[in-house]
This record gives sequence, structure tokens and C-alpha cells, in this order.
Amino acid sequence: MKQITYLIICLWAGCALMSCNSNAPEKLDKEDFTLVKIPGKYSIQIPKYMKRSIGLNQYASLQYQNTTKGMYVIVIDEDTTAKKILSKAMELSGGSVLSYYRKQKMEQLGKDLKISKKHKGKLIKINGLEAATVNIDASTKEIETDVAYFFTFIEGKKSLYMLMGWTMASQRKKYQGTFSQVAKSFQEL
Repeated sequence: MKQITYLIICLWAGCALMSCNSNAPEKLDKEDFTLVKIPGKYSIQIPKYMKRSIGLNQYASLQYQNTTKGMYVIVIDEDTTAKKILSKAMELSGGSVLSYYRKQKMEQLGKDLKISKKHKGKLIKINGLEAATVNIDASTKEIETDVAYFFTFIEGKKSLYMLMGWTMASQRKKYQGTFSQVAKSFQEL
């Protein structure tokens, strides 16, 4: 009887520890990623557990998902004409192409998203390219539960890029590092 009680207590404790740790940050090594190349544009490392998709965004040149984990990643690249137009406009106004692009995209997204929390973004360099991050929690008309969005805007030599990853807001801490690893692996070809 004592052995059964001990076994039940151990099982209960194990389950309690697993549920407490289920939202612990995911830790992936280099071998947990696969290199994906978009010919003539860019390459990026995507977790091996994510699969190619085609229905996430009609404008995305890259779309990957894992519906079991509730993780999604897309990349939208603006053609060189758009970059030239933005560059000329910013040259006249004295601003940064990257900051204007980020602002423009966030304003567009703000029309469709109800932002509940904006996390501190930052300016970074990714493989020698200027980049800016923006992280928000938001809901939509279709999904009333908050979703954590991870945006990285990159000013390439050829194009402008918006990397977007998302998961449920309750999973933000778990996958934030993974989304950051994906973004930092971006390389314009």
C-alpha cells in the first residue's frame, strides 16, 4: 500500500512539474534548424518541426507552420521598385527607410489587429543589414484570444523584408527565443 501511495505521489509530482515547465523557453541548437533558400532573394533557418505552408498570407514568399505547437512564420519581401520609391521619399524628408517601412507596415496591421500590448522593440543588425524588431500582443475579429506577434523589419541591399512569427500570447515566453533565432538567421542572397 505504501508503494502504491508513493508511486501515486511521484506521478502527481512529475505531472505537476511538467505542467509548470510546459511554458519554459524552448532551447534549440543549430542542428534543430533547416536552411531554406528563396532563390535570388534570401535564406533563413527554420525549425525542423515546422512544415511549409501556402495558405498563411498571399503576399508571403516564405510560409512555415506547426499547427500542433501553434507556431507560424512568414516573410514578405517588397520588390526593388518599392524600396527605390521609399528611399527617394525618405531622402527628401531626411528619415530612415527602415523606420518608415516599419511604421507603414505597423499602421497597416493596426487596421486589422486590436493591439492589447506593445513590447519594447529595438534596432539591431542581422548579418550586416539594418533591422528593427516590434513585438505585440493583439487579437482580431476572427480570433478574440490574444496572439503574440514577433515582427522583424529588415532593410536589405535589394529589398525590404518583413519577417512575422506568431503564436498564442500564453506561449510568448516559450517561443520568443526561437522566433529570434529564425530572424537572426536571415541572410540576403
